[in-house]
Amino acid sequence: MRGTEGVRFASLMQTCKLEHVVIREYITLVNIMGIIERSEDHQFNYVLLNPYDNVFRGQP
Repeated sequence: MRGTEGVRFASLMQTCKLEHVVIREYITLVNIMGIIERSEDHQFNYVLLNPYDNVFRGQP
């Protein structure tokens, strides 16, 4: 993972809700960070693992 991609992705997550197009563009990067699941209503859920192995679930 290149540093600029990580910074740009973090900036997007902080400044706006992620659109499906953005998620498709960064799906590889997000897969490195966690696990993507597709729910029945076609919205992406994400599971991020923190350093303490706690699991956080949510919608971007």
